[in-house]
Amino acid sequence: MTRTERRALLQKIGHYLTAFTIGMKGFIKLEHPHGNEAAIALFFASAVYITVMTILHDRLHRHATLLDASVLGIECIVTGILASIYVREGSHGLQYLFALASVLFAVAFFVRLRKGRTAHHGEVSD
Repeated sequence: MTRTERRALLQKIGHYLTAFTIGMKGFIKLEHPHGNEAAIALFFASAVYITVMTILHDRLHRHATLLDASVLGIECIVTGILASIYVREGSHGLQYLFALASVLFAVAFFVRLRKGRTAHHGEVSD
């Protein structure tokens, strides 16, 4: 397995784990759905979108940059929301983990968009 293949596999695993985590938070919120309907819908829709786009990534080469950026953007937003939910729930540490994940997804989002833009100007993108 080449370095590029390993990196692609690790990225897919990361996306699947994020989708799983988001989906599980949706299931947890189902225990007390009153007032959480929008969050539950967001968590499930995000988990499905991330999973489907990760599965289809290899088949949609022409749109890879946009798809990658959209997945990273959704992961950034949803992990930020999860961080705020954990603050509201009185968690003692998870909110920092999700806040850090949100910041890292934001950085990855902008890096991916920048790489995609430079690829359109004659440079090679990964």
